[in-house]
Amino acid sequence: MLNLLRSNDLFRGFKVNIKQHIVRPELLLLAGTLCETFDVMNTSPFYGYRALMVGCGALSSYSETKVDSSDLIERFYGDRPPVTPEVMQILGAKVTGIEPRENSKAEYEYSVSYRHVAIGFQQLEAWLSSNPESFDVLTCFNLFSRPDFLFHYSTPEQITQFLRVLRRAIAPEGLLYSSPPLLPVSSENRSINAQIFYAAGFQTIYQGYYYILEPVRNLP
Repeated sequence: MLNLLRSNDLFRGFKVNIKQHIVRPELLLLAGTLCETFDVMNTSPFYGYRALMVGCGALSSYSETKVDSSDLIERFYGDRPPVTPEVMQILGAKVTGIEPRENSKAEYEYSVSYRHVAIGFQQLEAWLSSNPESFDVLTCFNLFSRPDFLFHYSTPEQITQFLRVLRRAIAPEGLLYSSPPLLPVSSENRSINAQIFYAAGFQTIYQGYYYILEPVRNLP
């Protein structure tokens, strides 16, 4: 994580205090629910998992918004770097990340170890058709609020179709980790979220800040 952070001249020499929040909550969720043990003696806790992370992030500028130098951690995470897929790969998983942006060698002197596929989200179905691999873990963390996703998938029906495409890539005992499609600020939104996931072929096994879902058997 620190090597990735400091591979950009902007952050080089930046002193990171251990009290600062530098571990993403989605990584903690994955570790807490997928790993039997997570300690210093287990250097490959994610070994054996094949993960497809949609909207994985990239080592390149995401926004032109400027942040004061006193908020470098905020600036770093504002660019949505691929911290979670990189850490999962380092800790033993076989990770493929889908992201419209390339990892920019001009901005970061760091080469990620996971497989980074730079395609638009609307191209995912064609890519999956030409790469018929199944995955044990699929993630859609913080995806549905992204402008580059909403440009193509903005209605419940469109999001449902997108998730149905993803479902074809999940292994029989696989899991989908996802943000809710709509902010669950009302009972109506929560109901629509449930309808989207079910219509896409998933059933919820955990619901909180993120969802954990499994594929419905015998989907027509």
